[in-house]
Amino acid sequence: MQQTINISFYQSVSIIVFILLILAFIARGVFKKIIYKMVSGHFWSDKIEAEAIVLSVNHTGLMVNRQPKVKMQMQVQPERGRNFVAEVNEVIVAAELGRYSVGTKIRVKFNPRNIKEVSLIKQETQKETPFTN
Repeated sequence: MQQTINISFYQSVSIIVFILLILAFIARGVFKKIIYKMVSGHFWSDKIEAEAIVLSVNHTGLMVNRQPKVKMQMQVQPERGRNFVAEVNEVIVAAELGRYSVGTKIRVKFNPRNIKEVSLIKQETQKETPFTN
């Protein structure tokens, strides 16, 4: 004997909508990770390099791999557009903290679409070669 299942039109539509909602929720999670990587600074091609003047440097009290994390406020001076004040939380090598004193000019990169996204361009410390005769 075959059994028939009687489902009304509204029940079938509600089942389809429920399945689509589940699929949309799954897709949202996958695409959210991809989009987050795109807009969170992992792609530097749209960042603009600029000069900045350090306004303040404060230790946060946190250490990462024995290096201090500092909160730095700076005035960014892009070549085009208005100057703006930005704040950065960065781990700085302890030996290079003097390079970021108040009034010092530094290089930064910022996102022109969101000027709150600013990061330091850290200079590689050049090793001096000893003088030999």
